[in-house]
Amino acid sequence: MDATRPGAIMAKLRAHLQDNRFAKCALETALFDAQARRLGVPLSELFGGRVTDSVEVT
Repeated sequence: MDATRPGAIMAKLRAHLQDNRFAKCALETALFDAQARRLGVPLSELFGGRVTDSVEVT
């Protein structure tokens, strides 16, 4: 499959694989990260850009 189309790959996986959401999430994250690296942009840019510069934690 064409790794430059993460959404298409995930649609095909969802159609053929049941359960194991954590594994599918890991694959999807890796595919989108690889796409961002190919394009030379931060991963957040693929999803509309950065919304904040920090996140509060306890």
